[in-house]
Amino acid sequence: MKVNTTPAIKTKKGQVVIVFGAGASYGVSSCTPRNPPLSTTLFLEMTKDFPVTWGVLPPYLKDVFNDTVPGSFERGMGLMLTEARESDKWNLKTYQKDLGQYFAGFRLGIGDDYSDPYTWFVKEFRSLLESGIITIGSLNYDCLLDEAIQKQGLKIAYKPGANGVKLDKIHGSCNFLPSIKLASLEHYANKIIVPFEVESLDGLVDKIKNSQIQPAMRFFTKDKDNLTCSAELDAILFEFQSLVNDANLVIIIGVKPNPDDKHIWDHIMNTKAKVVLISPDDKCGEWLTNYRSGKYNRWYPMKFEECHTTLITEIEDEIKDRTNS
Repeated sequence: MKVNTTPAIKTKKGQVVIVFGAGASYGVSSCTPRNPPLSTTLFLEMTKDFPVTWGVLPPYLKDVFNDTVPGSFERGMGLMLTEARESDKWNLKTYQKDLGQYFAGFRLGIGDDYSDPYTWFVKEFRSLLESGIITIGSLNYDCLLDEAIQKQGLKIAYKPGANGVKLDKIHGSCNFLPSIKLASLEHYANKIIVPFEVESLDGLVDKIKNSQIQPAMRFFTKDKDNLTCSAELDAILFEFQSLVNDANLVIIIGVKPNPDDKHIWDHIMNTKAKVVLISPDDKCGEWLTNYRSGKYNRWYPMKFEECHTTLITEIEDEIKDRTNS
């Protein structure tokens, strides 16, 4: 089933903003070598894949990362960042490179609409993505959605003002590598302020491994600290926030609401758009009650791979509402 859009329907660019989180990529069961983990098991995965760096962290740090209280990975990275700033104790470039290399290793496999929901999404809403009526925000470092878009022969607009399917990766991405064409890397207050280049997904793991610098990815900390290609990542974030502010419909898939992530949730809280949360996590209902009371909201307690009909209905209804207004 394809969403119907005809010249008679009133639409605008950025009318629908769809935001994907870790739960969405976790639902891509057909990808290789396995589906990306949620944050609750990420540290364990890093210690397995990078035993000489992540695997040898001191016990006091491992205790923080292994804490069963939600947000343990953010707290562990936050402690490392604090110690690095105070005493240069940690070479955080190494750990960021490891994270980039890890997430670059995930690729789409051969699957159906259920096991590869990203490809289903791109095929189903292709015309709306090409026209810019649907724009995308992603909180993920991995490139599974990027790969699904590219496999359909579509160009991705990662940076503000670029042409293609709009994909704002507001926390950065494992395929954003700082430009090495410049004569030198310019540092200011420990920030790398050169622009990033979007690298091909083919051979990306080796490119990161052999690079002198880490990918442009915000730290997995509470404040999502940004020390690499900061100006460009900030521009992407500001564009995403503007799109959310101006949208008619915002759909968030596979994300647990976190009010501490003010750069995301303050804008979703305050937008005049209809807000739809798609996730089995009970925090979604609590967040809507506490922060969006009296506004037009919906929560569907389902996984990304289960929400095909729901997505079609919500987007079709939005477009029809604009037509009748």
